[in-house]
Amino acid sequence: MLKKNHIAWGMIWGFLVPSIVIVIIYGVMMTRDLVPTKEFLGQIIFLGIAFNLIPARYFHRRKIELTSRGVMAITMLEVVAWAVLFVIE
Repeated sequence: MLKKNHIAWGMIWGFLVPSIVIVIIYGVMMTRDLVPTKEFLGQIIFLGIAFNLIPARYFHRRKIELTSRGVMAITMLEVVAWAVLFVIE
């Protein structure tokens, strides 16, 4: 079992939090029959990535540094992927 203070836990949190936020927002839009444009979808994804600040700050304040670093490492990869897909055209 992984320790509580491990980079792998941070990576899991780094993927899980934005995924949940994106699915919730997209699901609400679909129930109201709204189809997002590519630009709006990029904003939804960026908002999901921004929500990674919550677990990163939580782990940092609790002195769980390795987990916090894992969250931030995945966040940086997600931002690069977002920039490639939605900003650089």
